[in-house]
Amino acid sequence: MKWLIWFPWILTLIVIAFRNGGYTRIEPGYRTHWGLSVTSVHSMIVYLFVLGVIVILAFLIGKRSFCHHICWMAPFMIIGRKIGRWIYTPAIRLIARNDKCIHCHQCYEKCPMSLDVEEMVNSSNMEHPECILCLSCVDHCRAGAINVRFSRDSHNEKDKKLLFCYGSWERIINTTFPFNHR
Repeated sequence: MKWLIWFPWILTLIVIAFRNGGYTRIEPGYRTHWGLSVTSVHSMIVYLFVLGVIVILAFLIGKRSFCHHICWMAPFMIIGRKIGRWIYTPAIRLIARNDKCIHCHQCYEKCPMSLDVEEMVNSSNMEHPECILCLSCVDHCRAGAINVRFSRDSHNEKDKKLLFCYGSWERIINTTFPFNHR
């Protein structure tokens, strides 16, 4: 059920393909030479250098080191999130209930970005610039101390009517689209 989020993207690709005459053939190796999309020795050296930097950073610094230190998309995600909060755009927001936290450390251990989620819960501030909103912390919180809400502001009481639920993307989709239950 959590793969339902891919539906709009796949549908968009299908619509674009049909509007442009459809697919005439599928070539998995299109514009590649011997299965690699690298056409020159110089390009191969650059490719291997970048791959090497990613692997070396992972060994030296740890999990998701590329995401934390080099990722070119992170500034855009951070700026977009800040602008969204500034103009009160509805978005998925994490909500903490520090009185329910049992300090089991599951949220911290399961976070793919290695964020100190337990500290975020204890401070009741779930906004973090490196949070990718994967909702792993919500899924693994046995006490229900971390919830998710689709609203304009994480502290605004009137926005609670938009959506407030416990759980992951699958639960959000099941709550939003109740006809999808198995």
